Amino acid sequence: MIIETVVNLKSINMFNVEGTVKSVVATKTFGEKGFKKSSFVLVIDQQYDNEINFELVQENAGLVEDKHIGSKASVDFSLRGREYNGSHYVNLKADGVKLQGVAPVAKKKAETVPVADNWTASDDDSNLPF
Repeated sequence: MIIETVVNLKSINMFNVEGTVKSVVATKTFGEKGFKKSSFVLVIDQQYDNEINFELVQENAGLVEDKHIGSKASVDFSLRGREYNGSHYVNLKADGVKLQGVAPVAKKKAETVPVADNWTASDDDSNLPF
Protein backbone atom coordinates (compact mmCIF):
# COMPACT_ATOMS: atom_id res chain seq x y z
CA MET A 1 0.00 0.00 0.00
CA ILE A 2 1.35 3.37 -0.96
CA ILE A 3 0.13 6.38 0.99
CA GLU A 4 1.65 9.69 0.05
CA THR A 5 1.65 12.82 2.17
CA VAL A 6 0.32 15.78 0.21
CA VAL A 7 1.27 19.31 1.22
CA ASN A 8 -1.77 21.57 1.11
CA LEU A 9 -2.11 25.13 2.38
CA LYS A 10 -5.39 24.28 4.14
CA SER A 11 -4.05 21.33 6.11
CA ILE A 12 -0.66 19.76 6.69
CA ASN A 13 -2.23 16.38 7.51
CA MET A 14 -3.25 15.46 3.96
CA PHE A 15 -2.71 11.98 2.54
CA ASN A 16 -3.41 10.22 -0.76
CA VAL A 17 -4.33 6.59 -1.45
CA GLU A 18 -5.47 4.68 -4.54
CA GLY A 19 -7.87 1.76 -4.81
CA THR A 20 -11.21 0.56 -6.15
CA VAL A 21 -14.61 1.86 -5.03
CA LYS A 22 -16.48 -1.04 -3.39
CA SER A 23 -19.64 0.56 -1.99
CA VAL A 24 -21.32 3.94 -1.54
CA VAL A 25 -23.71 5.31 1.08
CA ALA A 26 -26.08 7.89 -0.43
CA THR A 27 -25.94 11.53 0.64
CA LYS A 28 -28.00 12.38 3.71
CA THR A 29 -28.91 15.88 4.90
CA PHE A 30 -29.07 16.77 8.59
CA GLY A 31 -30.37 19.74 10.58
CA GLU A 32 -31.90 23.06 9.67
CA LYS A 33 -28.74 24.32 7.96
CA GLY A 34 -28.64 21.32 5.61
CA PHE A 35 -25.37 19.60 6.62
CA LYS A 36 -24.67 16.97 3.92
CA LYS A 37 -22.76 13.73 4.45
CA SER A 38 -22.10 10.56 2.47
CA SER A 39 -19.44 7.85 2.56
CA PHE A 40 -17.81 5.21 0.41
CA VAL A 41 -15.53 2.19 0.85
CA LEU A 42 -12.28 1.99 -1.08
CA VAL A 43 -10.49 -1.36 -1.46
CA ILE A 44 -6.70 -1.02 -1.39
CA ASP A 45 -5.07 -3.77 -3.45
CA GLN A 46 -2.54 -5.58 -1.27
CA GLN A 47 -1.74 -9.17 -0.45
CA TYR A 48 -4.74 -8.97 1.90
CA ASP A 49 -7.30 -6.44 0.62
CA ASN A 50 -7.72 -3.47 2.90
CA GLU A 51 -11.22 -1.91 2.94
CA ILE A 52 -11.23 1.72 4.08
CA ASN A 53 -14.33 3.86 4.74
CA PHE A 54 -14.08 7.54 3.77
CA GLU A 55 -16.62 10.23 4.53
CA LEU A 56 -17.56 13.12 2.26
CA VAL A 57 -19.17 16.26 3.69
CA GLN A 58 -20.90 19.38 2.42
CA GLU A 59 -19.96 20.29 -1.19
CA ASN A 60 -17.99 17.02 -1.59
CA ALA A 61 -20.92 14.82 -0.49
CA GLY A 62 -21.97 13.86 -4.03
CA LEU A 63 -18.52 13.20 -5.51
CA VAL A 64 -18.85 9.39 -5.40
CA GLU A 65 -22.12 7.74 -6.44
CA ASP A 66 -23.40 4.20 -7.03
CA LYS A 67 -22.38 4.41 -10.70
CA HIS A 68 -18.73 4.67 -9.59
CA ILE A 69 -18.68 1.25 -7.88
CA GLY A 70 -15.87 -0.77 -9.45
CA SER A 71 -13.97 2.33 -10.63
CA LYS A 72 -10.35 2.99 -9.75
CA ALA A 73 -10.00 6.11 -7.60
CA SER A 74 -7.34 8.32 -6.09
CA VAL A 75 -8.48 9.87 -2.80
CA ASP A 76 -6.96 12.90 -1.04
CA PHE A 77 -7.95 12.72 2.62
CA SER A 78 -7.25 14.09 6.06
CA LEU A 79 -7.41 12.42 9.46
CA ARG A 80 -10.01 13.66 11.93
CA GLY A 81 -10.21 12.50 15.53
CA ARG A 82 -12.21 13.29 18.64
CA GLU A 83 -12.98 12.03 22.12
CA TYR A 84 -16.54 11.33 23.25
CA ASN A 85 -17.41 9.91 26.68
CA GLY A 86 -13.94 8.45 27.17
CA SER A 87 -13.77 6.78 23.74
CA HIS A 88 -11.78 8.05 20.80
CA TYR A 89 -13.07 8.13 17.22
CA VAL A 90 -11.14 8.57 13.98
CA ASN A 91 -12.65 9.62 10.65
CA LEU A 92 -11.02 9.75 7.25
CA LYS A 93 -12.42 12.85 5.56
CA ALA A 94 -12.06 12.71 1.77
CA ASP A 95 -11.20 16.17 0.48
CA GLY A 96 -10.84 15.20 -3.18
CA VAL A 97 -11.57 12.16 -5.33
CA LYS A 98 -10.21 11.49 -8.82
CA LEU A 99 -12.11 8.69 -10.56
CA GLN A 100 -10.38 6.77 -13.37
CA GLY A 101 -13.23 5.48 -15.52
CA VAL A 102 -16.81 4.88 -14.54
CA ALA A 103 -18.15 1.35 -14.20
CA PRO A 104 -21.85 0.97 -15.03
CA VAL A 105 -23.92 -0.29 -12.12
CA ALA A 106 -27.41 -1.75 -12.31
CA LYS A 107 -29.44 -0.02 -9.61
CA LYS A 108 -31.58 -2.22 -7.42
CA LYS A 109 -35.15 -1.21 -6.88
CA ALA A 110 -35.57 0.06 -3.32
CA GLU A 111 -37.90 -1.95 -1.17
CA THR A 112 -40.51 -0.05 0.81
CA VAL A 113 -40.90 -1.08 4.39
CA PRO A 114 -44.03 -0.06 6.29
CA VAL A 115 -43.39 1.98 9.43
CA ALA A 116 -45.66 1.68 12.44
CA ASP A 117 -47.77 4.78 13.17
CA ASN A 118 -46.55 4.89 16.76
CA TRP A 119 -42.83 4.56 15.99
CA THR A 120 -40.46 6.91 17.84
CA ALA A 121 -36.69 7.08 18.08
CA SER A 122 -35.27 5.48 21.19
CA ASP A 123 -33.50 7.59 23.80
CA ASP A 124 -30.28 5.61 23.17
CA ASP A 125 -29.95 7.07 19.65
CA SER A 126 -29.73 10.66 20.91
CA ASN A 127 -26.31 10.32 22.59
CA LEU A 128 -24.33 9.10 19.57
CA PRO A 129 -21.26 11.23 18.79
CA PHE A 130 -21.94 11.41 15.05
